[in-house]
Amino acid sequence: MLGVGSLVVVQVAGIAGASAAEPKVDGFDVVGNVGYGTATDNYTAAGLKGDPFGFMLGVDAGYTFRFGLRLGVIYTHGFGRDSEGTRTGMGGTESPMQTHHRSDMMGATVGYDWLLDPIRLRASLDGGVSFFIRTTDSGDLPTGVTLLAAPGFAALWQLGPLELGPGLKCYFLSSGPGFSGSLMAGARI
Repeated sequence: MLGVGSLVVVQVAGIAGASAAEPKVDGFDVVGNVGYGTATDNYTAAGLKGDPFGFMLGVDAGYTFRFGLRLGVIYTHGFGRDSEGTRTGMGGTESPMQTHHRSDMMGATVGYDWLLDPIRLRASLDGGVSFFIRTTDSGDLPTGVTLLAAPGFAALWQLGPLELGPGLKCYFLSSGPGFSGSLMAGARI
């Protein structure tokens, strides 16, 4: 019985040692992304419904350590979408109003990369600030600023130093949550 127990301990230790020595591609990478996002129905800013995401372009630059931890910075611009609503003016008069919301999100990202050669799976959590730029048919509204937390997941196919694959993110903002899907492409330096 002691021999079987010792054999199990040796095998588990060998498996743990092998997974710790799993090859990770450490180094810098820069990944651009093109995607589309949408805010949930309860997104409002200054009392006006809108969607600050829409078509999105972004960049993510970071460093992956040999053991898989990744630290980086992000920037994403959401071109937003137009929306129509009504606004109640003085004396209770309602008037139609068109709004356009767009966004700039920037901050830091922390994540972990799993290398399943040739696929790199990446789980991440972005944190930072988001600036909402809102315009109406009667002029610009003040820029809104909110904190941003965005968990994400990506599957990047490795072609030498190049990376390509899909990514998903869920945005948690004080003004309402949103979601995005993107195609990511970049290179390891």
